[in-house]
Amino acid sequence: MIEQEEGLGPLDFIFQRFLLLSQLSEEDGERWKILCQDAWFQIASQLRPKEEEPTPERENLLFAAAAALAFYQYALIEGAAGGEEVSLGDMKVSQKSGNLDLARKIWDDARARAAGLLRDDGFYFERIGGRKDHGDQASD
Repeated sequence: MIEQEEGLGPLDFIFQRFLLLSQLSEEDGERWKILCQDAWFQIASQLRPKEEEPTPERENLLFAAAAALAFYQYALIEGAAGGEEVSLGDMKVSQKSGNLDLARKIWDDARARAAGLLRDDGFYFERIGGRKDHGDQASD
């Protein structure tokens, strides 16, 4: 478990974790802090109704998910801005595309670990094929 320092709020904790993931200095990361705030609001808006008192472990899962989401958004923005490419003959490899894949895996993992605390609004269930019965009777 990661202990929060006295006096630090969720955004501070999320930002520190974002800096760790992005490998940015605090000074360079400052301009991306808004992503951490947006990610925290998004995660907080998806919380299930409180059934139990929050524990440090549960909070850490939520903060980690918010930091991972912020990092994924950062990687998307950086990837859209282009990146360094290395050419090896006919093959070109972008460093930022690798970062985007890694950021997505980190986000997916953090979201999965916090899944028990979040509503599953992304699930959609629909019948495929089969007979639709709306109470109408077909006449023979």
